[in-house]
Amino acid sequence: MFQILLETVLFKIKFFFYIGNNALKAMAVRGGVLTFTLKKEGRFAKISISDTGLGIDETNIKNLFKPFFTMSKDNQGTGLGLAIAQSIVQEMGRELQ
Repeated sequence: MFQILLETVLFKIKFFFYIGNNALKAMAVRGGVLTFTLKKEGRFAKISISDTGLGIDETNIKNLFKPFFTMSKDNQGTGLGLAIAQSIVQEMGRELQ
């Protein structure tokens, strides 16, 4: 029982790592602020994540969660971070928007 609980907690921590790491890399040149907001909605928690980076153009939005898709110009990214974060959220029966 404890092992399952620990694995679940670590799984959720990985989600924040992948999302946060992606945002920080995107803001590396210009700098910015990464914000995590937690809000209770009924019996659920809504987590909003935002940053003050340059943003993503419309042509790339549809590819964000595809494995190996990266916007990194210096080959620093594998393109797996957001795909893994999406799979973590889907495994919990939720979705990223």
